[in-house]
Amino acid sequence: MGFSEQLGDIYAGIEEKFYAGLDFISNAGVPVYAVIDPLEEKGIPALPVTFGAILLIIFLLYGMIFLPAQGVTLKLSLKDNYGASLNGVTIAVTGESGKTIDLGSDSFRDNQQVEIPRGIGSKIILTASKNGFESADRTVTFKTNFEVAAITLKKQVSQIEASIRLVDSDTDDPIENAQIVANFSAGEITCLEQGNGLYLCPGVIEGEDTQLIITQPNYEQSEQTAAFFSEQINPISLTAKASAAKGKSNLIVRVFDSETKQKLGNFSLKIYDAKNNELITEATETDGDAEYIEKISKGTSVRILVEHENYLSYDSGVLGANFTLREDEEKIEAYLKPGTNALKVSVFDITGRPLEGIPVLLFNEGGDQIKNATTNLAGEVSFEGLSTETAYFVSAWNDKFVPARKIVNLGEKNTVSLVLERAIASNSGSLTVYAADEKSNALNDVTLNFFENSEQYGVIPLGVPAQKTDTSGKFTILAPLNKKIVVRATKGNLVGESEADILNTFKNEVFVELREPFSQVLLTVNGADGKEVKGGFVSIYAGNDLLYENAYQEGGIIFNPKGNEYVIVEYTDAEGNSFGEEIYAKEVESITLNPKGGKGGATTNPEVEYIGVFNIDGSEADGLSKGIDYFLKFRVAFPEGNSDNGFHVRLGPDDIQFADSMDAGIIGFSSSGASSFYGRTYSSQP
Repeated sequence: MGFSEQLGDIYAGIEEKFYAGLDFISNAGVPVYAVIDPLEEKGIPALPVTFGAILLIIFLLYGMIFLPAQGVTLKLSLKDNYGASLNGVTIAVTGESGKTIDLGSDSFRDNQQVEIPRGIGSKIILTASKNGFESADRTVTFKTNFEVAAITLKKQVSQIEASIRLVDSDTDDPIENAQIVANFSAGEITCLEQGNGLYLCPGVIEGEDTQLIITQPNYEQSEQTAAFFSEQINPISLTAKASAAKGKSNLIVRVFDSETKQKLGNFSLKIYDAKNNELITEATETDGDAEYIEKISKGTSVRILVEHENYLSYDSGVLGANFTLREDEEKIEAYLKPGTNALKVSVFDITGRPLEGIPVLLFNEGGDQIKNATTNLAGEVSFEGLSTETAYFVSAWNDKFVPARKIVNLGEKNTVSLVLERAIASNSGSLTVYAADEKSNALNDVTLNFFENSEQYGVIPLGVPAQKTDTSGKFTILAPLNKKIVVRATKGNLVGESEADILNTFKNEVFVELREPFSQVLLTVNGADGKEVKGGFVSIYAGNDLLYENAYQEGGIIFNPKGNEYVIVEYTDAEGNSFGEEIYAKEVESITLNPKGGKGGATTNPEVEYIGVFNIDGSEADGLSKGIDYFLKFRVAFPEGNSDNGFHVRLGPDDIQFADSMDAGIIGFSSSGASSFYGRTYSSQP
């Protein structure tokens, strides 16, 4: 028997059982032949059709039960209430039944697309949260297989009263009469001046970057970004304009009674350089108008000491009221408190004999000398007009004696005795101070102030007046044995400090190197691709002075501009290509250069912006007509600092010798915040 015959017998057997089953179902009352007979009449075999229908039903049921629904895509738009994109947002997703839908992650970013295991027509609820923001919900219904969910998180803000202290970049003295405008996300405010360089900016958002525009007539305008926090004062230094750094200032000192506010004439006045405690002038007001005028160089930080009979002394250093002269005319009003607090000082030798003609010095808490007197026949001096609210250091000194010093508070006692011991090998040692600059050149006329590093009080005055180095840059003093002596040296803008242990009777030496106060500027160099270069050589100059010269290091090099506002930076790569640029370096933390011509940081090059063509009445011109005059407007932004810059406008073709031969010419110039002029040149060359 062939295979086809065997297969036909099998099919016939199945068909016989199939119809037997149908007869059984029909006898049970189910009208199955109502479906089978029409098929048979049309010649369609019922058996395969029935089995096919059963398989189709099984497949559909399996798909509905076991196969997952086709996923849909959701694009997330995550912004804060200012429109800024957000990252690291935690999102929880729940379905209509309230069950959580796992997305494989709980941290998402703006514009991220995620697959949702749901079908079209489904609905989900998104709950977004982020630290520092208020949570937000969003319901999304999938009308198509791609939807966008825009969620805005409102930033939680805390408004504070920001504090700024403005100081002079050269002297650190407070700056008054400045205007500070603060711009932040909630708006713009003008900060309020509180005095002594302190300004308050109410309503600033805590921790948010705030744009500051600071203007003061004697200082370069400063624009910078700062973040503020509660109970924190942000110090900001300003650079003086050239006009406020050169020339003389008329310092006018006026004295008043603090209670009656009446003028007090016939006062004694001492004016010190606050940087080195040198006495600038000493005078007595005698005409009774309660006013004294002194010419002093601009840029000087002054300390004012005023004394009057039956009044307590006024010391701007104790009050934190030292200030830097920047105006052509500066005024200071000293209000003296009535009082006769006096300190009596007696000076003896070790036998108890009063010493006549011994200088006695009085220092305030900060170590500044405020008074001096010479003992009388009884070995006594008296300092009047002192305060009971502060402590003083009093000392007696002579070059044949070891300095004697005590701390005194008038609230506890108003007399003090000092015993001077003659300087001998067992109690003193000679200390020789050498002062030199960075190139080891000896410096003469250097002001030396001496202090003792005391375990009990820290660094306090040694008790001797300020001294000067000789022409060889040297000075020798007798100092107490077994003491740590601190020497602070100043000359002009140069400062230095060093410490010595007085362990020997002779040959105690200390070397003080004076230099400009160090400030760090980071220089990085990028290539044309914007990436940091590797290798090369960097030279930095200020005028003819070489500030830095060495191989370029990855990560940048740090140099000290030494107070120069502008420096010239030259970079040479490994192939010998070089690039140089003059850069504004004062009060700048970092500079970035591109050897192919790009640069970061301020330069002396002005930025020129073409604004457009304008009619005579100032309105912008829509077009040009022959015979009508028009203005071409430009805006020029010059860099901060005291550099001299110019802007040259060339009118007409180069073959025309004089601009006035053309129907054009420069007829106006305006500027703000600058000293400027304009003129006409007659050259065919720019």
